[in-house]
Amino acid sequence: MTNENGRLDLEAARESLRGKSGRAYWRSLEEVADTPAFQRWVDDEFPNRSTLLQLNRRDMLKFMGASMALAGLSGCRSVFLPQERVVPYVKAPEELVPGVPLFYATSVELSGYGTGVLVEQHEGRPTKLEGNPDHPASLGALDYFSQAELLNMYDPERLADVSVKGISGQEGDISSWEQFTREILPLLAEGGVAVLTGAVGSPTLAAQYLAFQAKYPEARFYSYEPFSKANERSGLQAAFGRPLEAVYDFSAADVIVSIDGDFLSPAHAPGASLRYSRDFASKRKVQGTAGTMHRVYSFEPAPTLVGTMADHRWPVKPGDLAAVVALLGAAVGASVPTAELPAGIDQSHLAAVADDLRTNVGSAIVVAGPHLSADIHAMVAAINGLLRAPVRYIPPVDQMAGRPGLSQLVNDAKAGEIKSLLVMGGNPVLTAPSDIDIAGAMQSIPTTVYFGME
Repeated sequence: MTNENGRLDLEAARESLRGKSGRAYWRSLEEVADTPAFQRWVDDEFPNRSTLLQLNRRDMLKFMGASMALAGLSGCRSVFLPQERVVPYVKAPEELVPGVPLFYATSVELSGYGTGVLVEQHEGRPTKLEGNPDHPASLGALDYFSQAELLNMYDPERLADVSVKGISGQEGDISSWEQFTREILPLLAEGGVAVLTGAVGSPTLAAQYLAFQAKYPEARFYSYEPFSKANERSGLQAAFGRPLEAVYDFSAADVIVSIDGDFLSPAHAPGASLRYSRDFASKRKVQGTAGTMHRVYSFEPAPTLVGTMADHRWPVKPGDLAAVVALLGAAVGASVPTAELPAGIDQSHLAAVADDLRTNVGSAIVVAGPHLSADIHAMVAAINGLLRAPVRYIPPVDQMAGRPGLSQLVNDAKAGEIKSLLVMGGNPVLTAPSDIDIAGAMQSIPTTVYFGME
């Protein structure tokens, strides 16, 4: 099926396949063509051996000599690489048996929230993470963020030493903690110190930050977290007079209304999504004819895990979510602002959802995504209060809640008020919103120190 130029003739290949049906798989067009050259290639165990005949005696001796020289270098390993010795323990660590794994309990952190895990380790090296069944937040399960934490231990880009004067795309000169201490202490004494940290759920770390600020009273603390609950805390502060966070009991909910609240995702509900998933699933199990399933309504601009599980879902523009909450609140009798019906939503549908909420007072929940505005969270709190929803409100887990954010840091840096910036983990240059020029602000700061693994 080749033409006069030796190329595959597609028309001839199509003609040979005309009238044939059923499943057939080919790895190449030549196989479809079934040319004699292709058949010779299939039957030949070493189709490329003909190129060996093109080698002359001089090239063959050259390759053989190079192979012998390289083989001899294998015995000179100590010349190029440092010698390492493997010796047995003089006094073996307790319970350590080579080949037998050990397990210990710890936690992994996401946005300041800890999730209990069990770590499997071999000879001191972690190899597997699983949820701790005794931890109330994980109950033996683990989300994908926590599973991936193990990869950070073996990341080839992980920082192994103190480096100084590194530039983008290149490694800095290797330094030491002693040299770093000698250079940073005079800079801290000069003033103009700023500390950028993420969410802090550890009381110990929060106490260390307070001790640092007590020693350097002029130091400024800024807080930024990509998965932040700042809007939720602000909305609940407007509703209750102090910043709070909502904790939902979905095992007691017969009706759930999600306002772009993907509480099954660890990005939307860090530290709680595993427990929420377990409680959510418990209300969707019906044994025979006994029991009833809960009903889920979702209003969201883009598909979410909750939206795909919902019994009824309405696509809503992000700017119309506040109007949906206000109309639902007015329908159940909450004190909320007035709003017009968004396009694409039937008034009868909202009335049916509101009627279901009123019918299930004490077992109905309205959930809003943490990224939504503080006004929406304030209205949701008013609705849940009227419905006596199974919701608890707790003080913020983040010990740095209420600190200035990235926008204020950028303004202060460009005003020349910051001389030394300490970045405590994270990667704000990558995760910051595009309208916040944190990279440009850091370039205007004389000294920048990063503490982290990457």
